[in-house]
Amino acid sequence: MSSIGSSFRNSQVQSSGSLSLEQLPPEGPKLGDRQVTTNNKPSIGRSILNFFSGIGDKITSLKDRVVNYFAEKSAARKEAALGRAADNIANAIVQGNVTPKKMTSLLNELQSCAKKTGTDDPTGKAVSTLREKVSALPPEQQKAVRTHFAMDDNSAGLMREFDSRVEKHDQMMQGLEEMGLAGEGDRGDSVKARQNFKGLVDGIQHDCRQYLIGPLQEKMPGGVTISDNGVVTGTSTISQVPDVAPNLAEIQGMSIGDGVKAIMSDALKPERLTDLGGQKVITQAPKDFFRMDLEMPTSQGTFKTRDDPETGEAERNLTVVQNLRDYAGSDNATTVLSSVLVQTTLRPFHDSIATEGGDQALLTFAAKREGSYKDDQGVSHDLGLLTNYGGAKLKLDKMENGDFRVKVSWTMYPDHVGRGFAKESMPLSEGGVLKSEFSIEMVVDKAAADRGELVLTCPTDPTVTFSGKLF
Repeated sequence: MSSIGSSFRNSQVQSSGSLSLEQLPPEGPKLGDRQVTTNNKPSIGRSILNFFSGIGDKITSLKDRVVNYFAEKSAARKEAALGRAADNIANAIVQGNVTPKKMTSLLNELQSCAKKTGTDDPTGKAVSTLREKVSALPPEQQKAVRTHFAMDDNSAGLMREFDSRVEKHDQMMQGLEEMGLAGEGDRGDSVKARQNFKGLVDGIQHDCRQYLIGPLQEKMPGGVTISDNGVVTGTSTISQVPDVAPNLAEIQGMSIGDGVKAIMSDALKPERLTDLGGQKVITQAPKDFFRMDLEMPTSQGTFKTRDDPETGEAERNLTVVQNLRDYAGSDNATTVLSSVLVQTTLRPFHDSIATEGGDQALLTFAAKREGSYKDDQGVSHDLGLLTNYGGAKLKLDKMENGDFRVKVSWTMYPDHVGRGFAKESMPLSEGGVLKSEFSIEMVVDKAAADRGELVLTCPTDPTVTFSGKLF
């Protein structure tokens, strides 16, 4: 083994001069340090992990889509079932195949289908679905369905049928409980069930009534309103003939007094007069005197046609004209008054009723049939055989200056809006009508009447007051 020489071991280190910082080599990695170089390419392991992770996301997404697809299909089926239930109800009414028993079953199905849709408001959902289905029907069928549900009698019949079913169900469940075949909890909440069913019936009824009331209100006389439950109230004033009145074309736009005067003055033309017991009267008088309800003061006291013992038409007419001559005091005045105490005089009053907008509010009045009337509480009253002009009561007296005054108290019973082919039935119960009570006052100038002239005025505007209840 070689050894280091003594000369080397004993030699001293020689300085090579001073060393500046700039001459130091740059600092590099030290012994033991590891320099890490990043590789941008993914490793095989991570690629595999990412692959399977993506597969999982795709499977989850597919699962969600499948679940959503079948949920949507299920919801669509439930909506379709609800629509069919509503269609069945409308079709049953249109086809006339409806009884409380059948309709109760159909409504239960509608309510059940609405609940299955998962809505928070099954009753509202059922009502709106039925509304949509009915709105798609032709107008006449829409009205038929809505009128059916709007009627108090029909809703009452449904509730009676439902209550009968609940009672039978409770009795059956009670029997099963007593035999130990059912527990008390199996019976169900019949009170809640009734509330739910009544809520449905009331909801449909209210909805149908609003559709019926709206268009009808527009055609009713001004001052007359229809409440949400069908109560009709209000008074309409008849101050003039509407500006457009095809059936009163000769007097349209006139004040009501001037209009009546114009029509009846034409009836007083000599060629249009006839003889009744030696007295000249208008040709309409013999057709009306015997059936009019007249009351007038005479030299013999008060004459009332309803108290007249004469029953034949000819005899009654003679009695009327004789008492009228006594009241009038002259032949000419008797002739003139004969033009006022007939049905023709009354027609312009009911044909001059106007809507809120001023249009002619033509109504059709029921007559020659039995009728009934519902008061504002819904209580029905039989009216017997209905009449039109025959129900008018005409009371004659005299003003302080001697002029003749005729007060008319007259009730008629509308059941349609419009006339002829254009008339539309009101949503009334079977045989039902409304009441329209006219209050009319006419004054005939005596001096003019004694000369054979008709000078007629209405010192106060005639009115007609409506009452009753639809549905």
